[in-house]
Amino acid sequence: MTTYLDPTPEGLEFGDVCAATFFADVRVSNGTLPVFKVPDTENLLNIKAYTESKRPTNLVVTAGRHCDRAVVVSDSCAVETALGRGDAKARGSIWFAPLQELKSQGAVEQAENNSDAFGRLLLRPDSGKETAWTVELQSAFAADAAAVRRRMEAERNQFLLHSLGPEVLDELRAKWAAVTSRSGPLVGQHNANHFLDRLEDRGVANSTAANAAEALMRVTAATWVLEGGSLEEAGALLPGDPSDHLDAAVDGIVQDLTALREQVDAALDALRPIASTLHAYHGAD
Repeated sequence: MTTYLDPTPEGLEFGDVCAATFFADVRVSNGTLPVFKVPDTENLLNIKAYTESKRPTNLVVTAGRHCDRAVVVSDSCAVETALGRGDAKARGSIWFAPLQELKSQGAVEQAENNSDAFGRLLLRPDSGKETAWTVELQSAFAADAAAVRRRMEAERNQFLLHSLGPEVLDELRAKWAAVTSRSGPLVGQHNANHFLDRLEDRGVANSTAANAAEALMRVTAATWVLEGGSLEEAGALLPGDPSDHLDAAVDGIVQDLTALREQVDAALDALRPIASTLHAYHGAD
């Protein structure tokens, strides 16, 4: 079974392996929610770029998890749309799953013994000279489509490393389907993009519609942080664990719920004026 093939000469597709400085978990000052601004080096490697952009000047950005290699897990058609067909501008996000290098024989053997693990896919090397990797599907993250497009246009050969062989691609597709059945942000991003289009169809200003769609996406992401973070950690506690582990788990849940409430309030603030405007237009018809 062949793991890697040469990358496609054009476009970007599901299963393409890419190299960049991906920040898979960049958190703002309240520690609640990933900031999806990858792999744009202007936004990632220069913290000043955040504080001088649309975000408040008192924002503190700290890097969480990061990776140097990731695989595209968004549907190929969705990727094409996000990157922009023809002269169309890139918009929305593209989802990636980070790759983790297995640097020891013991790590490779452990991955081989757990090859059926939920949310993880082993990429076996095609020759003894290559390294084994695992695709960490449960750590998937969204990348800004415009940033991806800029990187591809500037240095495609360095950014796009491989395509996956057909059998490996089938494995990835099956495992990703299992993960996404319980991962709201992927579906949330898709629905938010369509919602944005419908708002613009009704004459809502692009910036207003985009702010509302982004706010809804942040609610979805905050929910995912709760479900896949503090709540999952609490559910993994064992009867014999030290009592402070439960204390920490409860604190984590409270923190994530507080963050979720903040995102819900922000989404309501973004949507209420739109709702009032649409109802007024409807009443005038």
